[in-house]
Amino acid sequence: MKRSEIFNIILGVIGIAGLLAVAAVAPNVLQVLGKLPGTRRYFSSHVRSRIQRLHDLDFIEFAEFRGRRVIRLTSKGKRELERYRLSEQIPSPRSWDGKWRVIIFDIHEYRRNTRDKIRRDLMRFGFKHLQHSVWVYPHDCNDIIALLKADHHIGKELLCITADTIENDRWLKQEFSLTSETMKSDD
Repeated sequence: MKRSEIFNIILGVIGIAGLLAVAAVAPNVLQVLGKLPGTRRYFSSHVRSRIQRLHDLDFIEFAEFRGRRVIRLTSKGKRELERYRLSEQIPSPRSWDGKWRVIIFDIHEYRRNTRDKIRRDLMRFGFKHLQHSVWVYPHDCNDIIALLKADHHIGKELLCITADTIENDRWLKQEFSLTSETMKSDD
């Protein structure tokens, strides 16, 4: 299991619980990890170190609630959890509507970190790189684009264009496993 998957599981557990008592965190997370297929046994020290890392990244915060020390998601943690949930839930429709979603962005050099994060996010969501700062996806992706814009505090710097054709798109169709059988019929 990848370290990022462990982070996302911990974020998910905290997100579901809302507030999680610190004393109960390690056993609960360990139970979740132990029930997942292909996982190895994690010691509480591993989980505590991941929780500390999530805190260092400002995804979670420690607080007092009714006299107990608790962990809760920060707004940054909620966005990260939403990004993870979206990437896990994006089903490819069985049929393709024949339209390409072309994502273009133009972000200034002084926001290079934001550009790099957007590229990583687009790759993780399954977009294919067409040209510098131009990405392609064959299905509706309005939710993803809205998330990226909100998460990275950008607006008109990132645009989505719906196109009927892309010149020499055979390789894209192969990348996305699009065949004549996956085309929607207009009947």
